[in-house]
Amino acid sequence: MSEALEYVFRGTTISFKGSSFAQNEQMTSTTSNPIIALWFAKECLNKNPDKACVYLAKSDNLSGIQSEKNVLASIESEIGYKIAPTEFYKRTEGYFLVQDFQSVLTIEGFDCQDIVRIENLSRLCFETKNINPTQIKKIVQSLLPYLKKA
Repeated sequence: MSEALEYVFRGTTISFKGSSFAQNEQMTSTTSNPIIALWFAKECLNKNPDKACVYLAKSDNLSGIQSEKNVLASIESEIGYKIAPTEFYKRTEGYFLVQDFQSVLTIEGFDCQDIVRIENLSRLCFETKNINPTQIKKIVQSLLPYLKKA
């Protein structure tokens, strides 16, 4: 993991225990790109409009936990942590509701108004540009007033 990686994000629903794979393998998927996390959260919005969210974790809070990239790492900026999602949430700063997260990204100049379905999720991730650590830090600072504790 790069030293410049200060935060990781997980787009999901509040307290989601993860897929059976995630539970059995004790693996939590995250991303270093906040927009990609938003895409995943917006896909969750379809079935869970009141619980779709993006979790924020400081990389320092995950030190000592094995991490790896999967085959989709180049598309999703994915980082998998060898920890159950329910344990991951305990190490986060908290979460943001999709609407708040999207509003802040829009104010910060990122176009993230797309409707997300499972059918276009990979395409949206692939088309999402990288965000540098300075921009991410600014986004996180703008998001903090909306942070809800996990």
